[in-house]
Amino acid sequence: ARVFARTLALSNIPCFAQLTGGYFESVEVMVLLNLLRVIDNRRQDIPLLSVLRSSVGGFSHEELIDLRSRCPKGELLDCLLFAAAAEPDGKAARFLDRIEGWRKESMIRSVEELLSMLLDETELYVEMGAMPGGAQRQANLDALISKARDYDETGSFGLHGFLKYMDDARDSAKLGSAQTVQSDVVRILSVHKSKGLEFPVVFLCDLNHQFNKS
Repeated sequence: ARVFARTLALSNIPCFAQLTGGYFESVEVMVLLNLLRVIDNRRQDIPLLSVLRSSVGGFSHEELIDLRSRCPKGELLDCLLFAAAAEPDGKAARFLDRIEGWRKESMIRSVEELLSMLLDETELYVEMGAMPGGAQRQANLDALISKARDYDETGSFGLHGFLKYMDDARDSAKLGSAQTVQSDVVRILSVHKSKGLEFPVVFLCDLNHQFNKS
């Protein structure tokens, strides 16, 4: 189903598939969760690099290469600190100031409030809505805020705990992409899940294989 969905999406044909998994692999969720990881602990190279390359950080490949070339040893954060010390009004310094401001906010806000603030200040929600499949991307972000609300309602507090909560959800592989469906779409369903009689046209795919009796 995932392969068919990608094929239709590449052809600009709107489609809907009830899928499990894939939520944490979506760009919008990865960027936002990585931003939370960086706010929680700046010394994480992979999440930090992801945020720097996104619209949140706004660093190009060339700028990142320049950062590393001027500070060849140490972690990526050390490169940013070195650049910020050399240029107090530069891009690296502004980025670090922004992260520090969000870190302070994370200490006094609930996770839901923090996420809402981040989406507003980074304009990530609007940006994802303007991309292909924007409604689905925004639904995924809405689902993340809903997860944050569920976490807050348990009485838990703290960004680090929420990240652990989401890591557990990812490892359980039970969280699929948020489901959005319109009336005028191609619906992708498994044989055991649908009769097909409710649709005017049905394509039964992958019939070139023998039925799997195992």
